[in-house]
Amino acid sequence: MRNPPAFQFYADDFIGGTAILSHTERGIYIVLLCHQWNSGGLPDDIERLKILTRTNSEPKDEAALRYVLETKFV
Repeated sequence: MRNPPAFQFYADDFIGGTAILSHTERGIYIVLLCHQWNSGGLPDDIERLKILTRTNSEPKDEAALRYVLETKFV
């Protein structure tokens, strides 16, 4: 069965849950949430996740991606 085309988004929860994230980390997080909703999961490959989040190979961007994955996804 396919997911509904939308998911509930609680602005207060998002703001509170991302208050310590940088703008880059926050953007990565929402893209990953949307992809997870649409596909039922996330790739288990950091290179695919970089493509998905349009994260380049700069150490700070990869660190942001890894931080979001470690803190926001099981």
